[in-house]
Amino acid sequence: MAKGNSLMCFSALQVSYPVTANSPYCSKLVGAATVRQVDVINYVTAPAANAWIYFTGKMPDSFTTANGIVVDIYWTASTAAADDVIWGVAFEYVTGSQLITADSFDTANVITDTGNAGGADFLQICSISFASDEIDDLVPGGDFRVKVYRDTDAAGDDHAGIAQLHMIELKEGV
Repeated sequence: MAKGNSLMCFSALQVSYPVTANSPYCSKLVGAATVRQVDVINYVTAPAANAWIYFTGKMPDSFTTANGIVVDIYWTASTAAADDVIWGVAFEYVTGSQLITADSFDTANVITDTGNAGGADFLQICSISFASDEIDDLVPGGDFRVKVYRDTDAAGDDHAGIAQLHMIELKEGV
């Protein structure tokens, strides 16, 4: 596959488990919502810090491991403010010898992105790059999980409103 080409996309509807207030994985999220007929995952501010969600997939056979992966995060802010949101993403290669009850995610990479001061609900796109050694030994055709979270514990995340995750796109690294 050529560098920069899309590998796959995951929308808010493709989360690997139900997003509800009672879910042990999502107790720190406001939950799934629909904003103007668009499905989103709502990430709130403290004290509900570092809420995360999983997406599960199978890497295309055409994926070139040496190129790494770029993750584009598509999100909107619920309020009109040029405040920062810190997003984190981590990969886990799922193998046949792995316990499904334990996480083994590689170290997360993070990015700080600024909301749009011109108004709420403007689509933001930020990108996080992963080198081949930062994706938990993921191989072409391999099963994986990707974890996405908002790091409200970080001093730089000063957005007081809800950050709404629309989708993520995985692209061949450049």
